[in-house]
Amino acid sequence: MNRLIKLALSVVILSVLFLNLSKGQTYVPTTGGTFTGDVIIGNMNISKYTTSSTDITGLINGSTFGSLLQPNSFGHLVIGIRDNDNDDSFSVLSGSGNYTTDNIYDRLIFKAKANGNVEIPGNTYFSSSAYFGNARLYKSGNSNNLHIYAPEGVIPHSMDASQNASLGSTSYRWNGLYVYNQLDVQGVGLFSSNIFVLGNIETKKVKVTATPGSVPDYVFKPDYKLRSLQEVESFIKTNSHLPNIPSAKEVETNGQDVGDMQLKLLEKIEELTLYMIEQDKELAKLRQEVKGLMANQKK
Repeated sequence: MNRLIKLALSVVILSVLFLNLSKGQTYVPTTGGTFTGDVIIGNMNISKYTTSSTDITGLINGSTFGSLLQPNSFGHLVIGIRDNDNDDSFSVLSGSGNYTTDNIYDRLIFKAKANGNVEIPGNTYFSSSAYFGNARLYKSGNSNNLHIYAPEGVIPHSMDASQNASLGSTSYRWNGLYVYNQLDVQGVGLFSSNIFVLGNIETKKVKVTATPGSVPDYVFKPDYKLRSLQEVESFIKTNSHLPNIPSAKEVETNGQDVGDMQLKLLEKIEELTLYMIEQDKELAKLRQEVKGLMANQKK
C-alpha cells in the first residue's frame, strides 16, 4: 500500500512539473535548489560566468544594456555594461520607480565610457580631494575653504580661498572681479609683463616704490653738474625734448614707466628750482647795481 501511495504522489508531482514546464514555468522547492546550467526568465539570463561569479544579462525597457544586475524591484540598483550599440560604457544607476516604463537614464549616478570620459549629472560631493589631470581640488580641514593647486613635480599654480580671496561675487556678471586682502600677481604672458590691461584703469591710490638712489635729491648735492640754460637751449633745438626725458617717439613705441617718469619730472623740477635760485641771485645783484647808479646820478 505504501508503495502505491508513493507511486501515485510521484505521478502527481511529475504531472505538475510537466504542466508548469509546458507553460514556460519551472518549479523550485521552498527548501531551495541548485541549477547547473543557465536560468532564463523572459529576456533575462542568469548564468555562471566563471567558477565563482554570476552574470545577469538582458534588456530593460528604455535601455540598451547588454549586462545588468538588479537585486530587487523597488530599491533598484542597476549595474550595466553597454556593449551592443558601438558605445561601450559602464554605468551605475539607482533610484525608485518602474524600470519597465521609466527610462533608466533618469536615475543615472555615473557612466564611464570607453573613451575615458565620466558623466556625472546633478550635484557631486567630494569628502576629500578631486583630481583633474595634474590639478587638485580639495577642502581644507573642517572649514569651507577651497584650495586648487597642482601637485608636486609640476609648476605650482593655485587659488587659495582660505585668506578671504574672492573671484567674483554671487552676481559676478554685474559686479566684476573682487580680490580681498593682499594680491600678489606673477605671470608670464604675451606682453612680457605680469599684468596687461587693454583699456582704462580707475583707482583712488597708486603706490610706486623706488630703487634706493634713484630719487633725484642728488640734484641738490654740490657735485651735481647742472647744465647752463644755454646748454639746455642748444639741446632742445637739436632734439626737441628736454635732456634725460624720452622723446615722443620713444614713448609711443615703448611706452613709459610711470615711476621712472615721475622721478625724471621731479629731477627737472629740482633743476628748475636751482635755475630760479640762480636767476634770483642775478636779479638781486642787478637791483644793487641799479640802486648804485641811481645814487650816483643824484649827486
